[in-house]
Amino acid sequence: MAAVASIEPSGSESNAPEAQIHWVSPLEPIEAQTIALPAPDQVGITVIQPLMVCFKTTEHYREDQFIESVKKAASGCIWEIPALAGSVVWEDESRHRTKVDIPHDAKVQVKINYLPQKNAEELDRQHWPPRTFPHAEVCLSPRPTYGIGSYNFGVQANIIQGGVILVLHMNHTILDGSAQAIVEEIFAHHLSRAMDGEAPIASGLVPPEALDKSRAYGTHPAKPILEWKDWRLATENTMSEEAQTAALLDRMAKLTLTVWYISPARLAKLRAAMQDPSQPKMSLATCLTIWLWAATSRARGHSPDTETRMLMPVQTRVRVPDMHENHSGSALVYGRTKATLGELNTLRPHAIGERIANSIAFWTPERIREYWGSIEDCDDVAKYHSNTNREFGTDLEFTHMSNFKFYGIPWGRGLQVRAYRLPGIAFTDGWTVFLPKQVDDGRELMIYLSRDTLGRLMKDASFREYAEYWSSLDPSIDRQAAETATAWTRPGL
Repeated sequence: MAAVASIEPSGSESNAPEAQIHWVSPLEPIEAQTIALPAPDQVGITVIQPLMVCFKTTEHYREDQFIESVKKAASGCIWEIPALAGSVVWEDESRHRTKVDIPHDAKVQVKINYLPQKNAEELDRQHWPPRTFPHAEVCLSPRPTYGIGSYNFGVQANIIQGGVILVLHMNHTILDGSAQAIVEEIFAHHLSRAMDGEAPIASGLVPPEALDKSRAYGTHPAKPILEWKDWRLATENTMSEEAQTAALLDRMAKLTLTVWYISPARLAKLRAAMQDPSQPKMSLATCLTIWLWAATSRARGHSPDTETRMLMPVQTRVRVPDMHENHSGSALVYGRTKATLGELNTLRPHAIGERIANSIAFWTPERIREYWGSIEDCDDVAKYHSNTNREFGTDLEFTHMSNFKFYGIPWGRGLQVRAYRLPGIAFTDGWTVFLPKQVDDGRELMIYLSRDTLGRLMKDASFREYAEYWSSLDPSIDRQAAETATAWTRPGL
C-alpha cells in the first residue's frame, strides 16, 4: 500500500507526552496451541483491519483510569477469544493454506498515543472527517499491514483534546465484519466495567460453540471452484516491483473517500418513494441499495445496455443451522445481482428488489456447505481471484451495518461515543459502507469511488435529494460538494 503523507508536527505536538507501548496478557493464561482454519477463513481478506471509535469525554473521564481500562479491555478480549492472541501463519504455503499459532505467554500490543493538536469538539462539528485520521498517525503501523505473519489483535488509543480516538486492529483474514463487531462489543464490555470500577466478567457473547471452527465445514462431493460465479482464474503478474509501486500510486491518486448523511425524514421519503402498494414492503436496506446502485452506475457514465453487478455480503451464521450466531471467523458469501443501467433507471424498484432477494435466497444452507467444500477441494486458493469488475469497472459492493447497535453500546463512564470510522485512506473503488444507525435514526454512508465518478455523482439530482455531504479526505471535495449542492437545485438542472 502507498505510504501516507507525513504531517509536520506543530508546537503542541512536540510538547505532547511520549507514546506508551504496553504488552498485555489475557486475564487468565492461554495454552500454547495451533488452531486449524476452515474453508471460509482460508479466503478471508488478508489485511489487518483498523476500526476507529471516536469519543468525546465528559467530566467523569480520568485519563489514568482510561489507560488502565484499555489494557484490561484488551486482556479481556484475548481471554474470551484466544485466537486474537495469536497470528495467522502458513500451514502449507504451496497451497496457500493457513492456521493460527498461539505462542506460550501470548501478549498483544496496546499503544497509548497523544495527539493534542486534535480537538474532539471541533472534529465533532466537522463530522469526524477521514482526512484527520491518517493511517501513520492513528494506527499501530504507518501503512496497512498484511494479515499473514503479523498479528491478530492490537489496540491504539489516541488521546486528543476533549476526546479519544480508539483504534481496534483485527485480522480480517479470520474475522469478517460481523465477527469484528462482536470483538468491539466484547472490548466495550470490558472497557465499561473497568471504567466503572467493576471486576471483570465474561461478556457471554462467545460461548465455546461460537469459537468452534469445525462447525464451518464443507460438504462433498462439491463442484470445482470455477463453477461458482464467485471465482475466476488469477492472471499472472509480470510487472516489476517498481512498476507495481508506480501503478499503485497512480491508482490511489484517482480514488476518494467521502462520508454522507441521510436524515430520518429523507430516509422515510426515499423508502416511501420506492414502494409499490400492491407488493410486500421493501426493507430500508433494499431501498438504499437500489437508489445508490442506480445513481452510482449513472455517475460512472455507463451506457443504458451496460450490465452491472451489485455484490452484497450474505450472512451465513443465521442460515447454516450448525453455525452459532456469533461464530468467530470469516463466514460470508456474496449475493450477486445483475441489472443493466437502463433497467436500473426504468424498472420498478420492486423488480430490482426481487432480483436482490433472489441473489440472497440462492445461498441455502446446502449451497453454503458445498461452496465451502469446493474451497476445501481447491489445490491452491491463490490460483483464483474474486470474479468481480469493481475497481474502475461496472460492479459495486454494498455493506450494510444497520443491525450493529453501535451507538447503543455502553463504553464506560466518561466516554461519549460520537462516530464510527475507518482510517483515512482511499484504497478502493466501488464500495459503500452503510454505517450503523445513528442515535437520531439517520444513516451515514462511507463511499469509496474514483474522483471522476464522485464528481458526477455529486451532480446527480436523485442522489443529492437524499444525501447530505459531511466530509472527505480532501478539502477540495468540500468546496466541490458545496458548489454542486447549489448547482443541482437550480431551475432546469
